[in-house]
Amino acid sequence: MEAIDECVRKVSVKIPWNEVNDERRRLIRQVARTTTIPGFRKGKAPATVLSRYYEREILETLKDGLVRLHLVKEIGRRDLRVAYGPMIDEMRLVEGSPLVVKARFEVFPDFELGEYRKLRVMYESPIITDEMVQGQLEQLRHRHGSYRNVDPRPIRDGDTVTIVIEGTSGGEEPEIEKHETQVAIGHEATLAVFNDALRGLSPGEQTEFEVTYPTEQVTEKLAGKTLRCSVEIRSISELELPDLDDEFAKDVDNRFDSLEALEADVRAGMEAYAQRQALEFAQNQALRQLADSHPMPLPARYMEQRLRQAEEDSSGSEPGSENAEIQRSIEEMRVRADLVLDRIADVENLTVSNDETESEIQRYAQSHQMTPESARKELDENGMISAWRSQRRRSKALELVVDEAERVPLPPPEAHSHEHAEAAEEAD
Repeated sequence: MEAIDECVRKVSVKIPWNEVNDERRRLIRQVARTTTIPGFRKGKAPATVLSRYYEREILETLKDGLVRLHLVKEIGRRDLRVAYGPMIDEMRLVEGSPLVVKARFEVFPDFELGEYRKLRVMYESPIITDEMVQGQLEQLRHRHGSYRNVDPRPIRDGDTVTIVIEGTSGGEEPEIEKHETQVAIGHEATLAVFNDALRGLSPGEQTEFEVTYPTEQVTEKLAGKTLRCSVEIRSISELELPDLDDEFAKDVDNRFDSLEALEADVRAGMEAYAQRQALEFAQNQALRQLADSHPMPLPARYMEQRLRQAEEDSSGSEPGSENAEIQRSIEEMRVRADLVLDRIADVENLTVSNDETESEIQRYAQSHQMTPESARKELDENGMISAWRSQRRRSKALELVVDEAERVPLPPPEAHSHEHAEAAEEAD
């Protein structure tokens, strides 16, 4: 075995001729049962003829089966963390001689583990105020409110208006086909032009106006387009909100017998969510520091594979685009951080117990309505148990790093909002 660079190794194997020949004969017999060669009846062509006729296919099958098996076995004899491959460079098949195979594969680089116990991360225990709890309760009131139609009158802020709308940019087919929909007048999510055009009108009236749709948060068909919209007002409805009392708490969830109990549950939920957000922010800072403090080359083919998967998961970016470069930077940071966390887990002897694994299998079985035995079989065959155990070790290593980090207060909001945005982007 030969090291080409820090991430690439070259390996060669010699497979005994008798083993190669036995496998080749098996493949020829398999081909012979279903193949007709010109000049021969089905299944009657000689092995020598079949061997010449299907030489390329037989070699490819040998490469994918017997050859790859020997390469994996040879590589497995070394204490290496394989990242990608093997990739076969050369195969020499000479009748009566061992099959000589040369290949390359990628490994994760070796590196010296640096400081990880005394990082500095921004963290503050979140405070949930009474006003924040009341705001959440108001959202619950709106979700449990009911709409009632009101007598015809001019539209005003707070109304929910049922309209019939059609929109076109002048083409043969309208971009917005005529249909009935609802508009919340004065709501922050409603385009201002709709508020201005509909406010003051009454059911039965019609109007036309132009609207230019933003490039974001709308369908691709409408993004950035200017349409001429025709609108007919059908009806106006008002939202009636329930009183914040014990009966409301029972309507929200029969677990609660009083408004006080509902408030306590809302506060606990908000605190738990805020704690998770604060911890994730600290963890993302730690991951960035671990990656930045351990610069290392990364296996090229492995990274290409990671990026392709990331593009598929995020609907894709054009090669060379700014988004593609940002995604590459994020993926490289994640890989370096994962490698460092794996090393920390080794040094700290962090393990995943069988009980933890069984709990995860049980959770998977319940969520997919499977028996634990079926779930275990499926997860094992797909390599998901091994992947989960590996990720759990990394999580434990990250928890250790953050627990032992120096936690410093967050700067004023305007100073750290950018860092919050970057951390959230990396967490996604």
